[in-house]
Amino acid sequence: MKIAYLDLFCGLSGDITLGALVDAGLPLTELKRGLSKLPLKGWSISSRRVMKGAISATKVDVTIAGKKQDSVSHAPHHHDHDHGHGHDHRHGHTTLKEILALIKRSGLPSAVKGTASDCFLRLGEVEGKVHGIPTMKVRFHEVGAVDSIVDIAGSCLGFHLLGIEAVYCSKVPVAHGVIHTQHGPLPNPGPAALGLLKGFPLVAADIPREILTPTGAAILATHVREPGRFPEMTLEAIGWGAGG
Repeated sequence: MKIAYLDLFCGLSGDITLGALVDAGLPLTELKRGLSKLPLKGWSISSRRVMKGAISATKVDVTIAGKKQDSVSHAPHHHDHDHGHGHDHRHGHTTLKEILALIKRSGLPSAVKGTASDCFLRLGEVEGKVHGIPTMKVRFHEVGAVDSIVDIAGSCLGFHLLGIEAVYCSKVPVAHGVIHTQHGPLPNPGPAALGLLKGFPLVAADIPREILTPTGAAILATHVREPGRFPEMTLEAIGWGAGG
């Protein structure tokens, strides 16, 4: 059985996940081909090598209408997701119901449709609880953005294309401080990210900035069945993913 182990030494986000998958051997051409089956227009995806401290890692970028989305992390408030930008790339897909319909009518493999939908459902449920809104009526200001859909669908597709049958992860580092968003200051981790971590072993990280985004938390909640356990494995590939 092929497994993936996510070492969360500095948190997780959508672009970090995509970068790690590509760095571990997922061909970017295959990722592009698969994501082209989403009923979305006006976006492109690329990868580049970057240095994070002393480590050479892969950074995956989603570009929309000529503007690169660098996944600068800001916690969600009124569904603000990973990006702190004020740009509206929703293309009409503003509610959870609309996003799920978009995924359903895509040409993605059925297994990928299932996991991507699960990610968004988990995000919708936790956002709904935070803001007192019925799950299916939750409106995503940035999670509904094209780049965020690509992040989530791309991560789910990446695991599928690599033949990953089970995902494990380390304990989840919890940073501290305040996250400054368009909608005001929020505790770090943000309420949505934290709400997705029930059942996950947490460990304190002396880092005064956001390191776990709602998308990263949703990916963990959807894919990881035994969090905090290092499984027996024969090491086949290593991937370093970079975030914004």
